[in-house]
Amino acid sequence: MVTSLPMATEILPAEAGEAEGCVQCQIGSKLVLFVTGKCHWGCDYCPLSDNRRESPDMFANERRCATWQDVIDFYLNYGFEITHYSDGDAYFKLNLANFLIQVIKDYQAPYPDPIQAKQGEIITLDMQKETPIAGWVWCTSSSGKSGWVPESYIEIQDNLTGEMRCDYDAIELTIHKGDVLTVLKRESDFYWARNEKEQEGWIPIAHTDLYRK
Repeated sequence: MVTSLPMATEILPAEAGEAEGCVQCQIGSKLVLFVTGKCHWGCDYCPLSDNRRESPDMFANERRCATWQDVIDFYLNYGFEITHYSDGDAYFKLNLANFLIQVIKDYQAPYPDPIQAKQGEIITLDMQKETPIAGWVWCTSSSGKSGWVPESYIEIQDNLTGEMRCDYDAIELTIHKGDVLTVLKRESDFYWARNEKEQEGWIPIAHTDLYRK
């Protein structure tokens, strides 16, 4: 039996209330950037396809890209409006992660003195505290400071405690429209970035775009 998938012209218009990312994907204005398949965790439930798992290559949609400039050229040539990032662990190879972004919307850092934790530290988890951003857990360190921590940074022992897999700092940056920053790593919907004053911290990806000279 042969099954045919619908062509783009046959896809129904977006429904009211549908997620913006889904709408952009349907109309062809969304770029999905796969950064790398390299990863040191080796999870048996890894969803990456066989041809991308452990591959160092980048893909802009289905186009293989050797450099960040290839990605940027593809992005600009086809007029994409938004970008979604996907990877194994892109920051396993840090040289892939350093690129420039520009702020398109102001953001005020909400926590002036957030959680910091060291590798091996036992932290307390609040799995009931909700956030609209997937992949983050509200935690309290041994010093009593609380904040959001990427779940991938924690070896969860039970639903109450966990051990830090690496050092972590939840500090965020206040950014303003027009600021240019260097991305050092990414976790879920946040970048860890450095501003022109050499300050580093987390910023929401949704408030940024690729930098255009």
